[in-house]
Amino acid sequence: MISVHGLADALLGIGANGYAYADAISAHGDAELHRLYAIEFGSHIDRHADGALDFNFDGTIGEEGVQDQVTYLQPYVEKAFETLVAWVEEGTEAPESKTVTSDPVADLLSPDDVEL
Repeated sequence: MISVHGLADALLGIGANGYAYADAISAHGDAELHRLYAIEFGSHIDRHADGALDFNFDGTIGEEGVQDQVTYLQPYVEKAFETLVAWVEEGTEAPESKTVTSDPVADLLSPDDVEL
């Protein structure tokens, strides 16, 4: 299993969710069969990353500059899925759990550009 969690997730914090889940797997399952990739600047909902929402509810969409504060998570999720398929179907072991660096100003838009 591969989990992907954004470090800027304001809805589901990584401590109480992503790390807690990994700890539960370590305590009660097989930690060697789980990877957690924590994406630096990754948020919970991808539409936040491109500044297309109105965070302060003043009627002006995107003026908060969020597009340069959080990373678009979708390509990381897609890369994680490709990695999982290769791990399960081809025996190519997934990289160890880690924090994946990202640049919220120069978001990666394709899983081909993501390195886990």
